[in-house]
Amino acid sequence: MRDVAALSGAARCASAPEMRPITFAGLLGWLHQAAGAMADTGVVLVSPLGRDERCAHMPMRILADQLAEAGFPTLRYDHLGEGDSLPLPDPEADALPALLDGIEQAVAQLRALTGVQRVVLGGVRACASLAMLRADLADGLLLLAPVLNGRSWLKRLRFSAGVLKAPQSGSEDLSIDSGDLCLNAATATSLAAVDLENAPLKRAQPIFAAAQNRLVRAWAEQLRLAGETVALHDFPGFDALFLDAHSNEPPLTLFDDACDWMQRAFGPTFIEAALPELPAAELRPAGASERAVVFGEGLRGVLCRPDRIDPGAPAVLFCNTGGDPRPGIGGFATTGARRLALEGAASLRFDFAGLGDSPMSGPELRSHVYETPRGAELAAAIDLLEQEGFREICIVGVCAGAYHALRLAPHDARIARVFAISPVKLIWRKGDSLAFGRIDDGKATQTYLQAVRDPKTWTRLLKGGIDLGAVLRTLGLRLRGRLLGLISQAQGVSPLADMRAF
Repeated sequence: MRDVAALSGAARCASAPEMRPITFAGLLGWLHQAAGAMADTGVVLVSPLGRDERCAHMPMRILADQLAEAGFPTLRYDHLGEGDSLPLPDPEADALPALLDGIEQAVAQLRALTGVQRVVLGGVRACASLAMLRADLADGLLLLAPVLNGRSWLKRLRFSAGVLKAPQSGSEDLSIDSGDLCLNAATATSLAAVDLENAPLKRAQPIFAAAQNRLVRAWAEQLRLAGETVALHDFPGFDALFLDAHSNEPPLTLFDDACDWMQRAFGPTFIEAALPELPAAELRPAGASERAVVFGEGLRGVLCRPDRIDPGAPAVLFCNTGGDPRPGIGGFATTGARRLALEGAASLRFDFAGLGDSPMSGPELRSHVYETPRGAELAAAIDLLEQEGFREICIVGVCAGAYHALRLAPHDARIARVFAISPVKLIWRKGDSLAFGRIDDGKATQTYLQAVRDPKTWTRLLKGGIDLGAVLRTLGLRLRGRLLGLISQAQGVSPLADMRAF
């Protein structure tokens, strides 16, 4: 893990940046800004879509902090219908105009709040492409692995989601529901028409392009030949960025390069600027009011309060799923919170430290989804709900969130119930793997013991028909787990005893 102090080689402001919530045009965003000397240029980072957003959310927060620390105020936000923002007004309509309008609203908001004179638009994957489509709003572009062709991107999404459909009535059905990303046919059709190779810029502006493959590199070279000022970089760490969010890695070398480019292209004109006073970041979904909150040691979340509270309903606390940001896969926590509000139940969805929007209190960038203790953070969240007048608490957790909820429940009398979904692990031992489902795919141990006595087994082994290493790893993991369990029992310690008591 990298130390925050070593994050960027770019020039720094006198103070560390603050990250504060804002709302505008139905969107929830976060403004990253440092007090003191501030550049006359700001950055709007357009959020990715679908699984890309889950993976890149925390890394893009780190990039925003780096840019702000270098003097460039930076705004991140959730699209309509995504994250913590309000739903799209018409779920059946083409969403691309709303996505592009959101970029315009974000640029206007950044200018109004900070007074910057120039704005750089940036994004990763499909939303780098959206930034390119709204280049008319920008004085520069920060394009990280842009999607060149929307139709090819959608085909890859369908393939990876396993939802390939046969054409109907002689036409191609482009709609997609991958769990992470739901696109109706109208939206998918519009996105399929995106083709950066045939979308010339309307005016010259500096461009930072991070190429993850030869096609993007060739496209950037063509922009250069057309007279554009392009800083073309490789994308070291691209594959690691899009691993599952519990273990992916931010491309810090590339982020350093991006900050250095910002300094060269848009520095060193600085203005003195105080951090502006911001109103409470509130949204009004149907039947509820939502307020972005910062509590505990820098924990970020969203409090959802029903317009009509059912006094008999518990307040619900949503935990992170694995390393994913708080809205959850497909926005299930956001959707769940708003549906609960219609039934009279309040809720708080928040990010554990080192996940999503909540930074670590120390020098490390991220936390371990199992090994990092969460008792104090959950207690701080319950404290906040109590301050809001709620006494009966139900914790909802999926995967690692369920694990932490079950660990805390026996020790905090304020927790009335736990809704644990797919805990995966009830006991975590240091050194266990996060690669669930790929640890032990072997047969029953008794089957292996019987096979040892079969001469055909040895013949297959000699002919290379058995992966002996995989078998030994499987049996070794099982033996290790059995021994640790016996040791715990001998010491009078049962990791599950508290849960059974609860």
